[in-house]
This record gives sequence, C-alpha cells and structure tokens, in this order.
Amino acid sequence: MTIERLCESIYLGDRCCIGVDVCNEKIMFQIDLISRIKEGTTEWNYYNDRNIENGYIVFDRLVDYNVKNGTTINDEIEIHYLSCDNGIYHFRVEGAEYTGEDNSYNWVTIDIACHDFYLLDGNNVIRE
Repeated sequence: MTIERLCESIYLGDRCCIGVDVCNEKIMFQIDLISRIKEGTTEWNYYNDRNIENGYIVFDRLVDYNVKNGTTINDEIEIHYLSCDNGIYHFRVEGAEYTGEDNSYNWVTIDIACHDFYLLDGNNVIRE
C-alpha cells in the first residue's frame, strides 16, 4: 500500500488526539481510536475490524514542520495527504487545541514534510 492510500484509509471522525510527541526526527500523534476504511471501499461505514485503540499516527524522518495558530492538537484531528515530491511527503494535520477552563479553542494547522508515514499499534508498525 502506498503512503497516500494508507493515509486515505484512516478514519478519525469523532476521535480525539490524546498526545503529540516530537522527537528523534518524528512527530507522533496518539489517537484514542484509529479506524480504518475497509479495503476496496471509500467510506468507513462503521467498519471496526481494523481499529487501533490508543494508536499512533507517525510522520518519520522529518524534513520540516510548521505549526500555525496554536501550539498543539489535543482534541479533534484530521490528517490530509497533500503530495510527494522527490521522496518527500507533504501532509497537513488540522485539529482543535482546547485551552483554559472556559473550553475556548484554536483550530491548529501543522504542515509536515517527511520521508515516511505509518501507524503504530503497540510495537507493531502498520503500513497497509
């Protein structure tokens, strides 16, 4: 499976980013539940056979990243594959950053350029 198809197979509706870690040339988003669209289809349709609880979406071998309109994502999250140029994959991650007791939030955008993208379920790397 290509990186573009892997990204398109992820369903994050009604899901929550519970942690973001930037280290060792990686950005890792921990998600409470990552669902995958059934192979051969284009809609989630409540397919749960490949769910990953508390899994990670990993952007590895970072080239660059830029955070706009906030500092992190700690609730709703969306992942968008943009393009690939000379082996560098470009993504846009968007999501909510809730702050303060009044539950105000910013819609944060993180543009990411990297050489690799995959999911982590425990210690299992998922590329398909």
